[in-house]
Amino acid sequence: MSLGVAVGEERVGAIKVDFDKDVSMIERIAKPLLLEALGNNGAMIDEFRTWDAKVSGKRVQITGRLHASGMRRILSLLDPPPSLAQVAQQPNSPDPESQQKLVVLASKSYFMSVVSLLDDLSGDKQQRKTMGQISVWFGKYARQIDRLPMVGVDPELLEYGKFVADSLRQGQSSVTGAAARSRVRQQQVPEQYDVQTYSQPIGVVGGGWGRPGGVYSWNGWTATPNSTRTNQLKTQARTQERIRGNLSANLVLQHIDEATADIRRHMTQKYSPDF
Repeated sequence: MSLGVAVGEERVGAIKVDFDKDVSMIERIAKPLLLEALGNNGAMIDEFRTWDAKVSGKRVQITGRLHASGMRRILSLLDPPPSLAQVAQQPNSPDPESQQKLVVLASKSYFMSVVSLLDDLSGDKQQRKTMGQISVWFGKYARQIDRLPMVGVDPELLEYGKFVADSLRQGQSSVTGAAARSRVRQQQVPEQYDVQTYSQPIGVVGGGWGRPGGVYSWNGWTATPNSTRTNQLKTQARTQERIRGNLSANLVLQHIDEATADIRRHMTQKYSPDF
């Protein structure tokens, strides 16, 4: 699988998957299968659903426009080197007023970058299909926050950024644990059966001498696998763990939202009304 992005007047992305054999026969279901595979591996973004699909010989390809949010998510899947701004040298003895302005600019840029990433995660609540998606984006965005330029940023904002990144990693761990429990619980669901009993007569004694007639019979039972009930129990286990994973993710975002509101108020009081 390969991913490409072209940036011009608009952003255009493409995903190509090459197979060993001709896949023309699956043309009608190629896109749903590819999207499902991306979702199961936590690499799904909203734009993929509207992209055009093309099947040609041994290749399946989807192509379409990318919004800023989608571009950020794709870039978060990469592992670029730390920004050079992180190792840049501090200005040589600037005057206090200039130093203050530099701190405000660097701090605002840092804060807005963190908020932009959080807006992506918060706005995606209704679109989460799998716990894998939640886990991947939490981990990738935590890494992006770690790599934001830090030179000149207010130390309290850096502590806030560290709290956000650590919280996202904690959320990723909780969601990953829920996914693991889901797999284990589904594997532990016993096969369900429908049990039926029956009676089979083996002898009849007629009445006589005032004795009533009777039937002697042999009782037994049969068990038939009930795959529908088995699958229902597996689905129930999967749903319960997905709910637990989503609750953990939402709780993490709620705590981060509270911290974001607090640091915004504090920075506004500290530097300017329009921070």
